Amino acid sequence: MNKKILLLFAVPIIVVFLASLGFTGLTGSLVSYWTLNESSGNMIDVVASNDGTVTSATRGQQGILNSSVLFDGTDDYIDFGRDGSLDVGSNDFTFSIWVNATALQSGGDKIFMKGLEGGAPDKRIVLEMANTTSVRADVDDAVAAKQVTGDIGITDSLWHHLVLVRDGNNLRIYEDGTEASASPTDITGLGSLDSTGEDLVLGVTSDGEAGAWWAGKMDEFGFWTRALTAAEVASLYNSGLAAPYPFTPIVTTTLDSPADGLTFYQTTQEFNVTNVPTLGNLTNVTYTIWYTNGTVFNESIRSVNGTASNTTALTLTGLILENYKWNALGCAYNFTGANTV
Repeated sequence: MNKKILLLFAVPIIVVFLASLGFTGLTGSLVSYWTLNESSGNMIDVVASNDGTVTSATRGQQGILNSSVLFDGTDDYIDFGRDGSLDVGSNDFTFSIWVNATALQSGGDKIFMKGLEGGAPDKRIVLEMANTTSVRADVDDAVAAKQVTGDIGITDSLWHHLVLVRDGNNLRIYEDGTEASASPTDITGLGSLDSTGEDLVLGVTSDGEAGAWWAGKMDEFGFWTRALTAAEVASLYNSGLAAPYPFTPIVTTTLDSPADGLTFYQTTQEFNVTNVPTLGNLTNVTYTIWYTNGTVFNESIRSVNGTASNTTALTLTGLILENYKWNALGCAYNFTGANTV
């Protein structure tokens, strides 16, 4: 009795995902980004040239990613200047930052600010710790001030991700990947927020107002001239791990079985794949099995979900006496993959 001998050759891959049509990626409209990792000199803007001058703050502290900067709540701050690229006008914007607060100073402790507080005209964008139980964002066009308040206290010496978004007539605040319950605030009619004579700063007001200093650490500060979506904010949060710039989603795909060069004697075979995402949620795995002449024998998609390691299986029947190759692509969110053997 003749036996069917099937030779399967696995092609291990690492899949690097590129932005698909209709999705600009997290670097789209990113004006400036500061990792706050520098041990000396200015804090480098890795996107543009809006480097930050450090005054008194302590560098090299443990960050959410690599190093962070510690502010003592007395006289520490970082100044990124007032280049026109840092102005938002009346357009959409997003600010994102990771913070780790040790104490509330006096209420209104400034995380970042651009504009005036207590001066004229009072045009400004501010994110601050209102009290021990909430974070507050304040925007003012010198005619009317609008605020949106968060849900959580951050004086627990833990890392928290805060994102402030202007989305048309909505002002939104996200905390640890989730939009606050009081968000959004309606800002219909709000005009330009530009205070061109004031610097963008971390840890204090732009005009050095007393009693507004920040006590704690900061890390990974970014500014976009567009409104990030809820899904993009969740990607930046990355399940509490933080997404490292330049936010390239990578899924490592391992072809577990069958082994490379396997000879087997049945017409049914199970294929197993493990995918590990470093950014984003897995959405599906596409298996492709083809004859060695390049003709596709089968292509199947398995839906998956989550940010953790995921193992999927595909069982094929109807295999015939032949040599085969097989491969798999793991996808996260709405990214499409290009594989490298």
